Amino acid sequence: RSSHYPANPSFLTRCDEIGLLVLEEIPGWQYIGDEEWKNLAKKNVEEMIVRDRNHASIFLWGVRINESKDDHGFYLDTNRIAHSLDSSRKTCGVRNFRESEFLEDVFTYNDFEHNLEGKLEFPHNIPYMITEYMGHMYPTKSYDSVERIIKHAVYHAKIQNCQYGMHNLAGASGWCAFDYNTHTYFGSGDRICYHGVCDIFRLPKFAAYFYKSQIDPKIEKVIFIARYLTPSFNEDYRDEVIVFSNCDEIDLYVGEKYINSAKPDRINYSNLPHPPFIFKNCSWWEWGAKWGADNITSLKAIGKINGKEVVQHEIYPFGRPNKLVLKPDYTELIADGADCVRVVIELQDKNSQILHLSNHPVFFEMAGPGKLIGENPFSLEAGKGAIVLVSKKKSVPV
Repeated sequence: RSSHYPANPSFLTRCDEIGLLVLEEIPGWQYIGDEEWKNLAKKNVEEMIVRDRNHASIFLWGVRINESKDDHGFYLDTNRIAHSLDSSRKTCGVRNFRESEFLEDVFTYNDFEHNLEGKLEFPHNIPYMITEYMGHMYPTKSYDSVERIIKHAVYHAKIQNCQYGMHNLAGASGWCAFDYNTHTYFGSGDRICYHGVCDIFRLPKFAAYFYKSQIDPKIEKVIFIARYLTPSFNEDYRDEVIVFSNCDEIDLYVGEKYINSAKPDRINYSNLPHPPFIFKNCSWWEWGAKWGADNITSLKAIGKINGKEVVQHEIYPFGRPNKLVLKPDYTELIADGADCVRVVIELQDKNSQILHLSNHPVFFEMAGPGKLIGENPFSLEAGKGAIVLVSKKKSVPV
């Protein structure tokens, strides 16, 4: 969902290439103005559809100002314009109250009320799709407590489990993919909304790995231990280890010691394609008493499909800062003065593990033609961050 403004055409082209479905919307949020304003909004509908209707990825046109009040005549017009310009696609209008007048082809609704119970409203119009959930109900920073970032992931898993079980629901998309800047009257007081399953640098929180684990294992085998291995292990999140994976079975090890095996939790997540794996009775203190604290060298999850080991994830007790690592998304830029690349920076220990409690300041310098976009210097968040490098019109190394 391009909430809530039209996407860049280059983004839509990439969605076409990879098969990512797009709900594209006209710009706006809650406010409806006078007749001159409405005429401009209608023009926005026309311009969006004429520009983007040849993108195969688009499956719905959003023709209502997001979360606005009803306006019968205005929204009759926006729907009419959309259908006249593209009869092959349905329209929708994202709203945040269920009693809203249903003028579009698909009823789309931002459903927040019972999210922390893992519940959604039952569809009362058909077709019906949920366009937002979670977000401000449980804002979570990447550097929040372990308990909070785990609960954040669990809430997302529970809501997706709920929506998969509602067979007259077309689907549910959460709010939102990434943390984002906002105005002074919204968010967490620092003009940032921490509503994403990734942070503002597009780096994943635990919740992002839940979504990744729902992929078909024929495409990618996924496994992720949603914990940190610290002496405060049990204080952080009791005696439970949650693993997000699309495997059939997982074996858990502490160091070289076998702990237990688990199947997907289809009791609590009966509707998900790939439920989380839950390991109970995991205790740092019991492991230490049994084998010695020095032998708690790692926590390793090995994923199996049809009895065969196919993927693993291993985490370690945190060491001292050892290295700063730069990770560009790619290493070649077009020398056109516009092409750019994200460069991620991580503070790692000797096991290449990100030190998630680090907020060290970092400063970037660049040699060669180019431009840096982003705060510089800035403090790491959860041991990581990113900056953007833009090319110049000169083809030389940077």
